[in-house]
Amino acid sequence: MPFKLKKEFSSPYLIGGLIGLLLLILLHFGATLGTCSGVNKVAAFVSYLISSEWTLKSPFFVDLIISNPIFNGSLGILFGIFLGVGAISYFLGSKPKDFHSIWTRRFGKSKFKRHLGAFIGGFILMFGVRLGGGCLTGHAFSGLGQLSLVSIVFILFMALSSLSFAFLIYTYPFGGKK
Repeated sequence: MPFKLKKEFSSPYLIGGLIGLLLLILLHFGATLGTCSGVNKVAAFVSYLISSEWTLKSPFFVDLIISNPIFNGSLGILFGIFLGVGAISYFLGSKPKDFHSIWTRRFGKSKFKRHLGAFIGGFILMFGVRLGGGCLTGHAFSGLGQLSLVSIVFILFMALSSLSFAFLIYTYPFGGKK
């Protein structure tokens, strides 16, 4: 490893400040921060590779494939998330450690079950966000930064549903202690 960052670099205060600075820059240029349209674009291209005939019958996918540029800002943010997390993990020298006991009690030691649970949870979240016509990142960062009422309501309900679902999953009889 060429150099190692100090743990203080990953401080939530520093990261929050950097996100705030990014939002101010985006606001100056009239842009917003969001990733869902990038996910939609990837889904459209994967769908096209699997069945171009079916994909071209969907006005939603046709619009994503034909009228939008191949690489846009939200697709860049989507790739940047993966690259950024990987880079920070590498430079901080973090490695997977033992999982929290609640996680282990619920899913056991099976790596497959943990990954499957995380994937299903992410899929449900993304489905709900798109069904609601928004984007988690867009509402949480750009929307709250602009004090959008829709974003405030969205974040409130997302937090309440997340807490309720976590309570359901991690309490007895589903995985908590008796």
